[in-house]
Amino acid sequence: VYTSTNPYPLCGSSVEPLGPTSQTLEIASGWDMISTYMMPDNPSVDAVLADISDNIIIVKDYLGTAYLPEWNFNGIGNITIGQGYQIKTTMNSSLTISGDYLFPEQNPLYIGESWNMIGYLRTSPALVDLVLADLVAADNLIIAKNSLGSAFLPEWDFNGIGNFEPGKGYQLKTNSADTLYYLSNDESYGTNKMASTFSLNSSVSYFEKIP
Repeated sequence: VYTSTNPYPLCGSSVEPLGPTSQTLEIASGWDMISTYMMPDNPSVDAVLADISDNIIIVKDYLGTAYLPEWNFNGIGNITIGQGYQIKTTMNSSLTISGDYLFPEQNPLYIGESWNMIGYLRTSPALVDLVLADLVAADNLIIAKNSLGSAFLPEWDFNGIGNFEPGKGYQLKTNSADTLYYLSNDESYGTNKMASTFSLNSSVSYFEKIP
């Protein structure tokens, strides 16, 4: 969810696009993976999550470094552009983050060898297999997972995640270091592989989620 005024205000004789001014994250109770396309004035993890700190048990980055609000301990430091974070909460929470929009085409994501946790910087969803097509073409993606454990397995041409969604984080496992380039919000990834893509409904109706 994002809010913005006119995204293309006139600046002299040129038109300069502006992104959203805030983003609202809907965080599920228990474990979730989150990210943001905003850079707040104070990027410290404890400041960014201050409004829901009473609901937070732990937050971890891809290295396992933790923020523990009960102990007033922030081992993560500042949020990093394009990174995802694991978060465990006691209840469903809604968090609004204001700041400067991180344009996806201006912020390529460094992908390390083996496991990563990335964010999604675009304002609209896009199919995972299309967003990660360059990594797949380079034979450099083993698996991608969302917070529910649903997977994209390029070797099997299987997309159990469906779309990358704004506000969510994702785990990637690669063979070697690489760079992920997102398209701008004005561009489309298309749907050319939809016919060969499986999309699963991962919602649980009767049972609690299994970590």
